[in-house]
Amino acid sequence: MENKNLKFLFIFFGVITLFMGIATFVPNIINLNKGLESQNWNETEGVILTSEITSHQETNPDSEGHYETETYYDVNIVYQYTVIGVNYSYHRISFSDFASTPNHNEAQQLVNKYPAGENVTVFYNPNNPSEAVLEPGITNTNNIFLIIGIILIIAGIVFLYFALRRKREEQNKN
Repeated sequence: MENKNLKFLFIFFGVITLFMGIATFVPNIINLNKGLESQNWNETEGVILTSEITSHQETNPDSEGHYETETYYDVNIVYQYTVIGVNYSYHRISFSDFASTPNHNEAQQLVNKYPAGENVTVFYNPNNPSEAVLEPGITNTNNIFLIIGIILIIAGIVFLYFALRRKREEQNKN
């Protein structure tokens, strides 16, 4: 009975960890690729239309099981630019944007960097001008999430390997 529970746990954690690794790795490999491509995108002038911080609260359990409410800050920066006489507006700053942060100062720094009304250089995809960034290239954030994804994938494979190994050992005993 104990071997079946252990095998089940290895399979359960293996599948969950593998799924989390893939869910972390795939979007970040796409962002890494887009970030590298953006270094060769065309440039045009643009203007910041909106630069603001919004907030929302999330309630999550802490390590002791008590619920804790934390405020998260979202940066909303929208810019407008023109390519061959067509106006576009977009919101992506870089391919390592954060969705939300509990650090108000981090959000404020980004809003201060791109205040409403400021003229900016916009890097747009020449094959799809509606896709653009203010900061081309990649950052360490891309690399960190790729590494986390790889570690989770490897951990998931290891869990599944041990589950299969235990199954083979049980079959060889019979």
